[in-house]
Amino acid sequence: MSQQILDKLIENYHLSENDQLIATYMIEHLEDIPHLSSREFAKRTYTTATSIIRFVKKIGYKNYNDFKYHIVLMLKNMDLEDYDIFSGEDILSISHKISQLESEVIQQTKDSLNTDILNEIAKQINQKKFIDIYANDTNASISYYAAHVLSRLGLFVHIYQDTDSSCFKYKS
Repeated sequence: MSQQILDKLIENYHLSENDQLIATYMIEHLEDIPHLSSREFAKRTYTTATSIIRFVKKIGYKNYNDFKYHIVLMLKNMDLEDYDIFSGEDILSISHKISQLESEVIQQTKDSLNTDILNEIAKQINQKKFIDIYANDTNASISYYAAHVLSRLGLFVHIYQDTDSSCFKYKS
């Protein structure tokens, strides 16, 4: 199976010898990738961090963090079988599975956060008095929560939803 994935990568992306080493390691150690920096990944593949970054861009990701984020999503979808709930399963077992799944999701979210970006966002918000939020679908609901939190900081928040050009002012 992993050889098929590697062959497909080589065929579709015309991978160099270095890229093939990186791809092989990635396929064989997929679960480790979200926990590795680009430097550590490079060290384990006897390449450079620049080679790792070039590789992930070559296969369609914006940057290394974007690549790791998608690996986490893929792993999360793969691991859900471990949390299947079966007919007749006792409540203690079910609650344990739910608790374990929630813990994993929280940890994966923490691992995928870029603190530099979060600090820059906080700095930008701190310098503003008015905030505009553009959102649709589920994100629109989340934007109302964000508006509530930001309004408690004394900010005026406008929510633009879908293609609606009207402005919703939210100030509590």
